Amino acid sequence: MNGLSTNRVTPRSGLVFVFLVLLVTVGVVAVSVAGGAGQADVVTQENKTDSADFQIVEDDLPESAGQAHNVTIEPLIENVGNATGVQNITYDITVRDDDDPPDDPPDDIVVVDDERDTSQGAHITAILESEFGNNTVDLVNNTELLDVTGDYSVFVIQRFDSDGLADDFLDSLGDNQGAVYLDSHQGASEEQYSDGVYRMHNVRDDPAEWDSEGIGTDGKPAEVTLTADHPIFDGVGEEGDTVVLNEDDSSWGSWFDDYSGDVIADVDYSPSDDGAEGPGIGVNDEDNEVLLNALSYDFFSDVEDITPEGETVLVNAVEHVAAQANDSAAVTDTDDSLTTETGDGTVHEESIQDNETVLQANTTLELDGGEEDIAEIEFEIPGNLAPGTYNQTLETQNDSVTTEISIDETAADIEVSAYFLDPDPAEEDLFVGDTLTAEAVVANHGNRSGEFEVRYQVGEEVVDNETVAVDADAVKTVDLDHELRQDGMKIISVNGVDPVQITVDPIPATFDVEIDENASTLAANASENVTIVTGVENVGMETGTQDITATIDGDIRDSVEDVELDAGQSETANFTFAVDSGDDGEVVVVESQDRNDSAILTVDDEDGAFFDVGFVDVPPNVSHGKNLSATYEVENTGTETGTQTVTFSVNDTVANSTEATLEDSEQTTTTVTHDTLDNDAGEVELELASNDTSDFSTVDIEHSVLTYANESGVVETDGLLDAIDHWREDDVDTGLLLDVIDAWRDG
Repeated sequence: MNGLSTNRVTPRSGLVFVFLVLLVTVGVVAVSVAGGAGQADVVTQENKTDSADFQIVEDDLPESAGQAHNVTIEPLIENVGNATGVQNITYDITVRDDDDPPDDPPDDIVVVDDERDTSQGAHITAILESEFGNNTVDLVNNTELLDVTGDYSVFVIQRFDSDGLADDFLDSLGDNQGAVYLDSHQGASEEQYSDGVYRMHNVRDDPAEWDSEGIGTDGKPAEVTLTADHPIFDGVGEEGDTVVLNEDDSSWGSWFDDYSGDVIADVDYSPSDDGAEGPGIGVNDEDNEVLLNALSYDFFSDVEDITPEGETVLVNAVEHVAAQANDSAAVTDTDDSLTTETGDGTVHEESIQDNETVLQANTTLELDGGEEDIAEIEFEIPGNLAPGTYNQTLETQNDSVTTEISIDETAADIEVSAYFLDPDPAEEDLFVGDTLTAEAVVANHGNRSGEFEVRYQVGEEVVDNETVAVDADAVKTVDLDHELRQDGMKIISVNGVDPVQITVDPIPATFDVEIDENASTLAANASENVTIVTGVENVGMETGTQDITATIDGDIRDSVEDVELDAGQSETANFTFAVDSGDDGEVVVVESQDRNDSAILTVDDEDGAFFDVGFVDVPPNVSHGKNLSATYEVENTGTETGTQTVTFSVNDTVANSTEATLEDSEQTTTTVTHDTLDNDAGEVELELASNDTSDFSTVDIEHSVLTYANESGVVETDGLLDAIDHWREDDVDTGLLLDVIDAWRDG
């Protein structure tokens, strides 16, 4: 009685006592809730422990992931124990056991038939699709086979039609691919007879023997005796059984012998005779192939002649090869390793040579008793992990959840989708020496990032290239350059996309000019001649004729006309002309139609008039709105009487010009005035100039009330606000601001 006292008690007090004892002894009744993966038992007083007990409340395991994709899971973990604990929360992906049945039928199957008649191949395709579903099996003709060998894992060969194609096909098969070879007697209408095993015998001598029977058969359906138990015969029979795979009574069949694989059935095309003709079905798991002579499908057979047992054998053979191909794909190089960095920074490097654990990641979680938290685990699916279904396990020290995960194949699908040429050859002529830039648009249409080499091609020659990394479903642009070195017609493309024909013209006659300052006479007295010696070279690729000129301020002083030069030829052009005092310091420019060069002239005015000018009285500042008065002198320091115009400019704008006639050594003084309202307040530059000399000075135009007035002299609100801003910036003093305010009030 659970240690309860057996003393008598009254009924009423006994009931109360029993209830209390039950309550104390049993506690809160534990309730277990059945749930799916990732659900934990409800926590009770009974199942709480005195240690940490990490249970998985929600596993957050993905149903699928892609190769090379980054994945983050966030399982919810609860410590249902009474003590604080620290545990590793681990996640791993493992290869499923071999006896795990595939979840989905194979979907990368192709039937190969003769391009001249694909009717037999179409019948085979229909049988397979009746089992695997519509649009799961493709049919190609033999001329297309080598172009698609990389696209499928299972090949059903109705007909090669040549030893050469069969040999090339074997060379192209990978470890993760396999084939079912159909075969029959080789009749006159050869395109309608399967020849898969016949070609294997011819090109690799395996099977070493092959034979067939045509009209010698006895007119009865062929019988197939199963000589071994094998998954290909699931649903058909077992070792020792005899079955009919094709009800056609006129089949012309073939058989083989001396095969490196396993013979699992013999075929008898004349059942009325004693004994079978020979082996009719063989399997070689190492080469992942099935030899299927016994189906006896040929010119005489209709698709209806294949029995349900025949269809089952065909389907089972394809599934067997598909399973073998998938297993081969899952086996990775024993030297490979997978490196994963998890959320806590731990790096895991796991060997996959045992073909079991292909990924492992973990994180550390600390929880008080009764506390729950998210355990974030990050990992990358290995890019070399074969597509398929795997087991994934999330585990604490006290709990685990295992589900299936589908690893989807991912691949980068990168191409040059377009490119643009700069300059555009359709709009501009191209010449030797020009740089033609190709701006390539590179798009990744795949679901995996990848690298791609962008190649700028002139014909077959790659003239520039760059390798770029492009994320999945992303676009990048790449600029590639090419200097056009030869004239003529060229074919331009980027990675062979959209070739463009361009024409590169030779460089036309281009006259380069260069003044030889050592040989030239660039200094002279007024009224004397200067001589400009210039080298002229045709740096173009064609003969040309041009005029070469020497100018000062656009005024042609001399020219050499009709200079004719072949490509690369050069000669000297001399220019001679008289100068005066006004040419002193001027730039003489020698130019062709294409290029120019320049030099500075020096003219010494020993004879003639020479007007020397200079400011003599300029105020340092003037109030804005007041007239600026400036006094200057002009002296003729030359030897002759002369007349020149003297200009007075403010900020490069001529404010006054005066014509002066002076005898030698004569001077004159002039005062000019300028309205400062023509300028903004601030420092202005004054320039005084004759034909011979110039002088400069500056004046500060100070702010005044008129600075902030309109054209009528009235200070409006905008002007007042400007004055306040200038006062804040310490550009005006308080007294002026008060004057502006008074003017604004007066309107």
